[in-house]
Amino acid sequence: MTGQVACSRPLPSFRLHAREAAHYFEWVHKGRVAACVHFTRGVDGLWRSPGRGTFAGYAMREDLRHEELFAFHSAVVARLADEGARQIEVRPAPMSHDPIAFANQVAMLRASGFRLTRCDLDQSLEVTAPHWPNARVTPI
Repeated sequence: MTGQVACSRPLPSFRLHAREAAHYFEWVHKGRVAACVHFTRGVDGLWRSPGRGTFAGYAMREDLRHEELFAFHSAVVARLADEGARQIEVRPAPMSHDPIAFANQVAMLRASGFRLTRCDLDQSLEVTAPHWPNARVTPI
């Protein structure tokens, strides 16, 4: 792997999710940011992405190789362990936002020993028909 993990100066949007103890990580490959993730410390050794909000998780370029994503994740987990993490929670963006990135992220997390504890199916299912006979589905 030629990438490296860096705790960089966070983007303004990161400050919305961060609390006192938070890290914004970037995977730099060939001089460019190829992936990023932020984690915020909670209670009892829990670190979450996002610290607040509905979802976050890993963001990555489309051309990032799986090996690079796994290496980045391993470096992030090691850094969080150094910070006292005993539990890590990741809430990725819904599958409907980017099915390929979602699948890559879930595969990486599962292969790394993470387990699925909840699933927000309502964020990924297409509404094609109403449940009630007299209801209408109106596009926004």
